[in-house]
Amino acid sequence: MTKSEKYYEQFGCLRDIYLEDSFVLDLIEGEDSIEFELEAVLTKEHPNYHPPRPNEQHCYKKMVLRLGNCSNVNWIRKSLRTSTDANGEIDFGNIDHFSFTKNQLHLSGDWGEVRLDCSDVTLQSV
Repeated sequence: MTKSEKYYEQFGCLRDIYLEDSFVLDLIEGEDSIEFELEAVLTKEHPNYHPPRPNEQHCYKKMVLRLGNCSNVNWIRKSLRTSTDANGEIDFGNIDHFSFTKNQLHLSGDWGEVRLDCSDVTLQSV
């Protein structure tokens, strides 16, 4: 993996997802994992894509981004600051930044910033 690659080029499960506009609904830390519950933005190439519903900017689907087999987890910042949308739903913002070098991932957003070694990235529908 090289740092110049985009997350959706390196991780096949993220190929048809746009994280920067996806909403983090929850963040769950396990012994060797971190899970982001998402209201994920699907691109037109995703098999479950449909045109955005009224009053929505994108096609959304609830999914879980799981970073598994993690070690050396270093929270640079953990704020879990919430936002409330026009419908009264609460979220923790977006995954604004996702980069990597070798097996080390670096993710950040309103929810915080974390660097970790990780060898297993998966995305599952809820």
